[in-house]
Amino acid sequence: MTGGYGWTDGPSGGKAVHFDGASASAGTQYSVVDTSRSFTVSAWAKPEDLSGFYTVVTQHGTNQDAFQIRYSPDVNRWIFGMTTSDNASTDNYQWIYKDQTPQAGRWTLVTGVFDRASMQIKLYLDGKFQAQRTVTSVWQATGSLYIGSAGGRSNFFKGAVGQVQMWNQALTDDQIAALDSLGYFDTASKSQATASGGIVLARDGDGCSAQVDNTNTGKVQAARPANLRTDHSYTVEAWVKHTWTAADVASQGAVDTRSRSAASTMDGPYLPFALGYRAVDDASGAHHGKWSLTVSASPDHGGGWIVYSDQDVSDNTWTHIEGVYDATANTAVLYVNGIKQTAAVVRAGSSTDTVSGWNGSGGILLGQDSWAGQTTDQWYGGIAGVRIYSGILTNAETLADKRVDDPGLLYGIRH
Repeated sequence: MTGGYGWTDGPSGGKAVHFDGASASAGTQYSVVDTSRSFTVSAWAKPEDLSGFYTVVTQHGTNQDAFQIRYSPDVNRWIFGMTTSDNASTDNYQWIYKDQTPQAGRWTLVTGVFDRASMQIKLYLDGKFQAQRTVTSVWQATGSLYIGSAGGRSNFFKGAVGQVQMWNQALTDDQIAALDSLGYFDTASKSQATASGGIVLARDGDGCSAQVDNTNTGKVQAARPANLRTDHSYTVEAWVKHTWTAADVASQGAVDTRSRSAASTMDGPYLPFALGYRAVDDASGAHHGKWSLTVSASPDHGGGWIVYSDQDVSDNTWTHIEGVYDATANTAVLYVNGIKQTAAVVRAGSSTDTVSGWNGSGGILLGQDSWAGQTTDQWYGGIAGVRIYSGILTNAETLADKRVDDPGLLYGIRH
């Protein structure tokens, strides 16, 4: 830390650094991220005025900064940009910004993302996506990370900066939303879902997720995706952890014998699908917990099809599950950790052998479902990274979702 700096109150408790806009700057001894690969940079910033070029954070090379987040008075916007090379003799920045007008004296969470796979940069303000563009080339800046100035030499920030964070990966929309406490964030509608009952956002020993307790009350309700038709092909996926504690084993047995729904819809009296957990008895009557996809046959009466995982559920362990309904082939398929399950579809009730979905109209429901007009199949454990698509994903797309939605990703944990 150099120049005219001091300490002030941060955006959500704690402290932030106040920069005088003339000489104050903070810098690291070494580079923090490889700017030629995917990364995310985020910081809270509160400018005192909007009269100057105010850099929040940047990483320097030999002659040039590789990226920069700053307030820019020429467009009166927060902007994020990357340079094409370590050449300071030309203006080779590739910038993005959006319509939201900054306010002096107000804390704003400014986040920039570079995704190497797509060669795109993205800008987020207060946890919400603003803009993106393709960049032509990038390079690895091996110099210091600077906060409050451009390379410690210009564009000195006038105001306060706090909670600067960086990741060597491109965070997803919902992960960035969580940085601004936008819990249960629907990235399609850019809105928050509604949680109620025994459910909380929590970080445990191996990830961050919605944790549903065993009071049978926890649920999350979200708007229905605009183009979702469950009589057409669709895909639903989620990271799930089925909780079954030593106390549960002692009081109820080694296997949870209740059906539990992680993701479904708010239709009634019956629902088009449910992705979750079910107990199955083998020929000897022994119980086995299985991941499951249920496709119901009708909005008015019971019956349908259920496909189970090949292996028993590992309780208290994060697992990625995906259910696919193919309306052309009339099939239902379940994937566990990206692996297609081979167990045959089980016909339930009066259903035929051909799987045939129907189109509901309700919103998305996490943590329970409805059957015969009754709330049932309450979840017990963790839910994260729920996605619902029209159509069928490729295996590569599924594995990509599995990777980026991993509930441990923000903390360097991969499941």
